Amino acid sequence: MPYVCILHKLAWYNHTPATVHATGLITTATILDLHNRHRIVTNLPSFLSSKWFGAHERDISTAVIFLFNMLGVFTGYIYPFTIMKIFQKPEQYQEGLIVILCTELGVTILVLIIVFLFAQDKPKTPPSKSENLLMYNYSTKNNKQIVISVIKDTFGLFANLKTVSVLFIYGLYHSNTCIIATFLCEIIDYFNADEQRLSGYIGATSNIMSAIGTIFYAVIVGKLGHKWNFRISGFVNLICSIVICAITAVNYSGVSSNLWMFLLYMVFGFHSDAFLPLGYELLANISYPVEANLSSNAGSLIGNILGATLVVIFGKLENRYKYLSTFVYTSMTYLLNSIVLVCVKYENKRQKAEE
Repeated sequence: MPYVCILHKLAWYNHTPATVHATGLITTATILDLHNRHRIVTNLPSFLSSKWFGAHERDISTAVIFLFNMLGVFTGYIYPFTIMKIFQKPEQYQEGLIVILCTELGVTILVLIIVFLFAQDKPKTPPSKSENLLMYNYSTKNNKQIVISVIKDTFGLFANLKTVSVLFIYGLYHSNTCIIATFLCEIIDYFNADEQRLSGYIGATSNIMSAIGTIFYAVIVGKLGHKWNFRISGFVNLICSIVICAITAVNYSGVSSNLWMFLLYMVFGFHSDAFLPLGYELLANISYPVEANLSSNAGSLIGNILGATLVVIFGKLENRYKYLSTFVYTSMTYLLNSIVLVCVKYENKRQKAEE
């Protein structure tokens, strides 16, 4: 939900002088907006100690997040909107919520299954370093050979089924959280005035639980081996998904309650961001060469183009310019990053050749 809309919904309820509550309104509205559209807590692991997450894990995780981000946010707007149009009568709201949350539950189960299949305590040789990749002489300054090498290395990286599965499932889960986060924000439109005014505070509550979820995994679960990290975090998220569905099924019957909203946002906040460190651990199963970052940038560009195209064709009118501007900004970022990465790759190989 756009920042202006949230601020408006909070401000119109305020009957006291604007100077008294202006700061609080702007702060809570901004937090909710950043949380639901940009996943502000997504970047929290980047600020944690390198004892938990190394620089390469942070870099590639940030890149992979954007791989499905635009498509995930687009789905977050269109899918819930479509479902609630089908179940548009007040007495059908509960059924619509169950359908959407069951979708989220299904993706969580899929994530858990793939985690069990691909998680390893001690990953084998990174796919980008496997023997079947063609190695080039980087001592030459021939740009054509450098470009060909980058392409070969990137294709070699994605030729590994395990690598593709890990990248895909992390992106898929991030898209899944975007779907539900956007839905939980948009569903406020179906609430009455007293509930709408609490949207900013509920968003702040969700952010607090998100931070707790992230720290929970990093501090407690992160002390175990990779395989148990995956399994414990996966089960925690599965339980959270079931709780979310249960809260919806039991407590929502056309007219929601403030308690229900707070519970739903709290569980979801913990649920979504407790998984983020798991994404870092998942990505620790693959390599972190320059090629991986390049391939992630390429995938991000494709995802941005697809997401922007779908939003322009099917998205809400008020969101088109917002997503197009985001697309231009992020696309330029990926292009610049790719140029830098190619230069770094070339320079590293040149220095090794000289040694």
